[in-house]
Amino acid sequence: MSGRNEHMQRRKQLLVGIRTINNTLPFIPPIQRAQLEAVIFSQQQEVLAIPQRILELEASIAQNHLQHQLQHTSIRPTINITKTTERQEINNTPQLLPTTCKRRRRTKIPMFSNGDASIAQHWLEKYSHICEYLQFTPDDQLMELSIALEGPAIKWFSTL
Repeated sequence: MSGRNEHMQRRKQLLVGIRTINNTLPFIPPIQRAQLEAVIFSQQQEVLAIPQRILELEASIAQNHLQHQLQHTSIRPTINITKTTERQEINNTPQLLPTTCKRRRRTKIPMFSNGDASIAQHWLEKYSHICEYLQFTPDDQLMELSIALEGPAIKWFSTL
């Protein structure tokens, strides 16, 4: 058996067999019932394994198809590896929790343009607390900082 249809047909046959045995089970003597229950259990295990086997087969087919395409095209495998790596990196980016997304929509980062050292220190502390609350990564913090600065402060920041 190698095809999806054959696996699905086998699954249907197993389910019909299980139903038939279950329907007749009350009328069967206890000794034979125990034997049939073992058969039902093994058939149920096989039924449960079929969807996973189908997925494995489909993945294998897709991989074979991709290898076939690579062999018959001028595209080098390294290009596909790079694309796969990029896709994996995109898929591995952490997803934000809904509460974090709401916080980010609700919270406004105050702007800073100029002031003496104590005002700048106070603003920077507030900015740090907001970034922590919004769960910004260091890259996010740097990007948001360049947006939150204006006037003389952004000119100073761009010289760093």
